[in-house]
Amino acid sequence: MTYLIQYFDLSYQHKIKVLKTQEDLLFLLATGKTLKQIAIETNKTYNNIKKRTQALYKKFEVTNRSDLIAKAISCRILINEDVHRRFKKRFIKPEKLTKSGSCSELTEREMQYLKLAAAGKTQKEIIQIMDLCSTYTAQYIRGCICAKLNSKNLAQAVCQMHELENALKLEV
Repeated sequence: MTYLIQYFDLSYQHKIKVLKTQEDLLFLLATGKTLKQIAIETNKTYNNIKKRTQALYKKFEVTNRSDLIAKAISCRILINEDVHRRFKKRFIKPEKLTKSGSCSELTEREMQYLKLAAAGKTQKEIIQIMDLCSTYTAQYIRGCICAKLNSKNLAQAVCQMHELENALKLEV
C-alpha cells in the first residue's frame, strides 16, 4: 500500500478549484464505479456523467481516470482514504506501483511464498506450510508479489526471481 501512497503523493504547486458537484463526482469516480453505475446512483443520464467527467479531465489537464484521481489527491481535493480498493484494482497498473521491480522490495513472507511456489508447491500446500488462515490471504500475498515484480502471474514472478538470483551469482 505504501507504493500507492507514493504514486498518489505528487506535489502540484497550483490549486484547482472545483464545484461541489464536481467534487462529488470525483469522489464517486475514486470508488471505482463505472460511469453507468454513477449515473444510476445520482439519478443523472449516462451522457451527463460522461460529459461532466470529460470536463474534469479538461480542467485537470489529464486523459485518464487514474491521473485525474492522482491530481485531485495532490491538489487536496481528495485524500488517499477516499480512493477505494476497487479503484486501485481497476485503474492502477502494477508498473505505477513499483520503482525497480526487484526481490529486495518483497517482504519475508512474500519471499517465502515465492520460494515455495518456485519449488513446485501448490497453493493448498503453501497455505499449510506457511500456516495462512485462508486462500484469500494467499491470493493477497500472490498479488503483492506480482505487483512488486511487475509480473502478470506467479509463474512469471518465479522466472524473474530465478533471473535475479542468476544475475547475483554472476556478480559474485
